[in-house]
Amino acid sequence: MPLGITKDTGHYMGMFSPISFGGQLKIFTGSVAFDNSYPTGGESMDISAFFTALKGIAFEPQGGYMFQYDHAAKKVKAFKNSIGDLFLSYGGKDIKGSVNTDAENADADAEPTNGHAVSAIATVASGAYTKGALTNPDCGRNVCIVIQNDSGGALDLYKGASNFTVTGTWRGAAQTDIITFTSTDANKSVANTKFRYKYGVKPFDTVTNITVDKAPADGLKIGAGLGSKIGLPTNLLTPAAADIVKLTKTAADLATTSIVDTTNMTVNFGTLADGNDFNIVYKAGGEAGNATDLSALAAVRFMAWGY
Repeated sequence: MPLGITKDTGHYMGMFSPISFGGQLKIFTGSVAFDNSYPTGGESMDISAFFTALKGIAFEPQGGYMFQYDHAAKKVKAFKNSIGDLFLSYGGKDIKGSVNTDAENADADAEPTNGHAVSAIATVASGAYTKGALTNPDCGRNVCIVIQNDSGGALDLYKGASNFTVTGTWRGAAQTDIITFTSTDANKSVANTKFRYKYGVKPFDTVTNITVDKAPADGLKIGAGLGSKIGLPTNLLTPAAADIVKLTKTAADLATTSIVDTTNMTVNFGTLADGNDFNIVYKAGGEAGNATDLSALAAVRFMAWGY
């Protein structure tokens, strides 16, 4: 929703108190009030009607937050400069096992660990796939698509690109990941009793739908399972792998090289077994999370200028 805007009063004139210098440059000042549910991407603040060309807006920091104006979207983004070290831990029997290695173009002998924990196996019929019963991931993590052949003979994947669209939520906001299987004449055939699978890259708290644009052959079975890319509840500070202070799996230290995704804010733990422990200590910051209560920021001062 739009920010609440309060104009400065006194000797200024106009709704937003613009004053002109030399008949050209205009400046006005005031304050904005955030609400109790910050949306990812920022709060609306459109003041373009008061300038022929808005050149900039500066905000005073408040409550540990810095602010940036998105001129194209006409929104104010709130960023936490640093909220110190955060600790994400799963121990004992809290975590379900998973892997994160694809078998997209070569048959696998077995289904990956918890390969249909998110969507129950469903059989392709009449050229269409309809998802099986859905179960949300046990924690914020990526998912995989698993294709099974138990038909008694070889069956083909779709030749070309077949896009599985996974939709759901992450940190309270809508999330979509497209997992693409690309097959050729040489590798499209899936032998009887074999599997193909591929993992997405984005984490999900909930999964609400799974669709495919080009279904494989009738008789193949499709499910969705769990991946090992664990989502961080808050953005990394920089963001960079160096923001991970300590990373352990079943009490063994892990190096962060090549396993931290600073775009999707995940850590890839590779192979996890049911009941494994992991711990992540990381420096957090970045844009405020979706639905964050910022109502305490009730009078953030700003100055806008332009022509």
